[in-house]
Amino acid sequence: MVINGRQREEIWYLNNKGNPDKLYGGKLTQNLTQAVARDLLANAIFNVEAHGYPRRAGPRESAAPPPGSRWLSCMYTMNS
Repeated sequence: MVINGRQREEIWYLNNKGNPDKLYGGKLTQNLTQAVARDLLANAIFNVEAHGYPRRAGPRESAAPPPGSRWLSCMYTMNS
């Protein structure tokens, strides 16, 4: 691709349907954000279980803590 008289590189990949698709900054940012969120959620689930609370929902469902518990505070402690 040529922009303002300068050659620019493009990155193409095959999407889920096997069709070529162009990769761009917004798509990279979205994928990076989702990957970081997934890693943080996985760490939080490990921390909740390490503090003796059972996992009541999977990562795609909403999780509700028991009333009056310290459930949220154990989500934010770092795994050592």
